[in-house]
Amino acid sequence: MGLIKLRRFYISLRSAFLLLALNGCGTLFGGLTQDIKLTSDPPNAQVIDTDTGVKYNTPVIVSLEKSISHSLEFSKEGYKTEVVPLRREVRFVWWFLDAFSLGVGNLIDAASGGLFDIKPEQVHVALDPKSGS
Repeated sequence: MGLIKLRRFYISLRSAFLLLALNGCGTLFGGLTQDIKLTSDPPNAQVIDTDTGVKYNTPVIVSLEKSISHSLEFSKEGYKTEVVPLRREVRFVWWFLDAFSLGVGNLIDAASGGLFDIKPEQVHVALDPKSGS
């Protein structure tokens, strides 16, 4: 009888370990940041991430945190400013796998940003000249 209880204990322990291992799998395997390619016509436009205040010049590949929203403001002297909001989309595979942890993994991944992908992955903006330029 003791051997059966010990076997059940080990099976329960392995199951609990598997549930804990699935917690936050999007954070562990999907990462907390995502690379986004920014280009413009004309090149060498200034880009400001209005949510973080970080500035870039095109063309550039930037690493953005997935835990927050991003809106990019493209500007260049003599051209009209363009604002491009980026979307955060839930990756189904992480949501599905986290569901096996009774939702705890979804909470972890949502808070860390690991549950999301930033879309689009490439942003190209054609700036319009200001009138009279």
